[in-house]
Amino acid sequence: ISIGAKVVSGGKSEVKSSFPSIVGGEQIQIANYPWKTGAGIEYSFNKNIKVSADYNYTNTSMQEGLKDRHDAHIGIEGNITEKWTLRGGFFTLLDYRKTQPDFEWLDPIGDYDQYFITFGVGFKQNNFAANIAVLTSQFSPGIIKNTYVNGGLTLNF
Repeated sequence: ISIGAKVVSGGKSEVKSSFPSIVGGEQIQIANYPWKTGAGIEYSFNKNIKVSADYNYTNTSMQEGLKDRHDAHIGIEGNITEKWTLRGGFFTLLDYRKTQPDFEWLDPIGDYDQYFITFGVGFKQNNFAANIAVLTSQFSPGIIKNTYVNGGLTLNF
């Protein structure tokens, strides 16, 4: 069993913009960077099957019009042979806009919720590894539906 946690501090930064062709064309804004935290667990049933889950929180409510983010991931990985691995999973990417009394969003709150289903395959031989995965939110109830294909090659020497 493996257990882990992370904390990423947030902060504020002053951002200056300069527009020389405009009189008084300097603008100063404060950029807010939300703090983040997360925790996860992975359990190996044997050397061939692993199940993992994690939860991530981001303090985006520090920015006007947004609520805090709460997202979860769950996955399973199984070695088919010594060289081949199959993976599958699920994760959320939830709409973090909030209702405001003096502002109306173009799309209703919740329309940007995405629920991703993932599957992938990996191949390892000697010092070489290749992985490919498909992540899709086509089954989400909201208006945003994405499909991504990720791949990677690794050579250890």
